[in-house]
Amino acid sequence: MNSVTQTLESNIISLCGNFALMINEVNDLNDYYFNSTASSLINSVSGNTTAVTVSSSLEKQEFVNGMTLVQNLVDFFGNAAVTTSNYLSTCDNLINGSVTASSVLSQDVENIGSRLKTLGQNLIVYWKTATNINKLYNSSGLSGFLSSLSDYIVVYGCSTTQNRFLSGVVLVEQFLNLMNNSAVTTDDYYSTVSQWVNGA
Repeated sequence: MNSVTQTLESNIISLCGNFALMINEVNDLNDYYFNSTASSLINSVSGNTTAVTVSSSLEKQEFVNGMTLVQNLVDFFGNAAVTTSNYLSTCDNLINGSVTASSVLSQDVENIGSRLKTLGQNLIVYWKTATNINKLYNSSGLSGFLSSLSDYIVVYGCSTTQNRFLSGVVLVEQFLNLMNNSAVTTDDYYSTVSQWVNGA
């Protein structure tokens, strides 16, 4: 049990560190998109399969889906309701692209397209990490053990209390639900990430 709790604790801390960086990125991307010419330029493009970026080879619908994913990540970590979708497929489309535009629509659109591609790549890595954490937790029998502890008891082999450990597990489960097109329970996941990163 000791090695399992240590492994889970270490993996959740690492994942939350990545989430903390991603939260900054998606908030910045969301602001950038709506405060630049990119939003109006993308909306003015006719045809969902029209290529809109050169460097990331995204068509309009892929770009729009990428920004929808960004907005839902902002909502997920901001304790707001999210719209579920097949975001794994969205990530694959962002990574691979479809059609290369013949010319640059704008540098803002190009920059956002490149950042969306990187976000898609990172999210696939985070999804795989979260999947492994979830599998280890569910196969370890820790659920019953943790629920038998008081909230502020430090989990054996860890520096994490029972309530923080469970909040990390819930964060992982709900992130997987978001990515896997399943129902998501809203909560203050930003605070959960902060607690795991800062140890508070």
